Amino acid sequence: DAAGNVSGPSSTASATTPPNTTPPPSVSITAPANGAILTGTVTVSANATSSVGMASVQFQVDGANLGAAVTGAGPSYFVSWDTTTATNSPHTVSANASDSVGNTATSSVSITVGNPAVISGVSASAITPSAANITWTTDQASDSEVTYGTTTAYGSTSALNSTLVTSHSVNLVG
Repeated sequence: DAAGNVSGPSSTASATTPPNTTPPPSVSITAPANGAILTGTVTVSANATSSVGMASVQFQVDGANLGAAVTGAGPSYFVSWDTTTATNSPHTVSANASDSVGNTATSSVSITVGNPAVISGVSASAITPSAANITWTTDQASDSEVTYGTTTAYGSTSALNSTLVTSHSVNLVG
């Protein structure tokens, strides 16, 4: 102080932050169902609630965000997913819920994407009274088979070539 008085060391102060005792949010995916086979554009949805209020739900496919986090009071949250942007294979769809104090919870389902191949560029060449060569392309590796005939009822089918390719060619005879 100004008079020159010196005091001894002061006591050490400490503070403890109380633990967060708020329970985590509750979240459950409502669509798609576990084990579903998905094609095209689908709705991914979840219900999420919290005793302190919800902040957001982030949907993910295989750990990658599916758009931006969905905000709002809930309890229903949803996002559209164009499954043609994913490979035709098994995937994990998750809903990661966050409440207003930072607690989190996750719900996941296993699904399979099974979009059909898109066929384009179909053409016929080397056409004779008893034969033709049919070619086409697909947007994904697929097997090759042609159903054909002289009427709309067709009546004949080529042998199935199970080799997965995107550029197809089948020789028809008969």
